[in-house]
Amino acid sequence: MFETELTKLLRRSQSASEGDLMYIAKDNEVAHEVLNEICKSIIKRLDNIEEYTTTLLSKIRYRPEDRGDYLSLKENLDYIYGRLNNLEKK
Repeated sequence: MFETELTKLLRRSQSASEGDLMYIAKDNEVAHEVLNEICKSIIKRLDNIEEYTTTLLSKIRYRPEDRGDYLSLKENLDYIYGRLNNLEKK
């Protein structure tokens, strides 16, 4: 932890002036504003990542050997599970 003369005084139970307390309050206010901006930035970046991956997943296409058309990821998974269920029934 970063320690100042003021925090040393406060730890030793010595009184702080009103100006010292205002300094601490302002310092905390600035720290909270910085943390809020960091959180907003992280949220924005996560939203961008989520949008990109959703878009990318919808563009993935694959054509199984026994099919003539390309299938989306969901269609391929449905196809695979359908084949597995058919094998299990035999």
